[in-house]
Amino acid sequence: IDIKQYLSSWKEPLAWTGASLVFFLLCLIITFPTGTLQHRILTEVERASGIGVHAADYSTGFPLSMEWRHMTLAIPSRPPIELDHLHAQVGLLKALGGALLLDLHAQLDAHAPAQGVITTTVSSPSWSMTGPLNVHGKLKQVDLSKLAPPYVIHGALTGTFSHRLDNSRSMATGDLQWS
Repeated sequence: IDIKQYLSSWKEPLAWTGASLVFFLLCLIITFPTGTLQHRILTEVERASGIGVHAADYSTGFPLSMEWRHMTLAIPSRPPIELDHLHAQVGLLKALGGALLLDLHAQLDAHAPAQGVITTTVSSPSWSMTGPLNVHGKLKQVDLSKLAPPYVIHGALTGTFSHRLDNSRSMATGDLQWS
């Protein structure tokens, strides 16, 4: 069997198959119901946490990310917390492997981009979060008067934290500094 002749006979069908797959994925991305998805995400967060979540605007990113702008988190019996934007991105390779990796980046104030930044990574060995849930994050000059206004008048929080939630126990570590 001549390998060159064998490969040249498959070249055209493989090219058409590849082009068809690219066209299908492009159409899927263009027509994907992102409005319904973002509404479902916010509704599920509200249902699971009891915190009212409202966003003025949203956008999607590639691959598998969403960004909400001008968010309000309404915690019962407390003043609402305002976020300038929240960016959430799912780890694509982990998701294809059946695990969950979610990177969250929140900015409290658009006028001071170097301050009020919260970055968090949430990971779990399964999408259903039945195994241990790991949360690692960093806080950078977070104004506490915006997070807990009736209790804190001024002050900023900077540091890192780590939390592991398991079915039987919960462990937390961190290095936080007040200023």
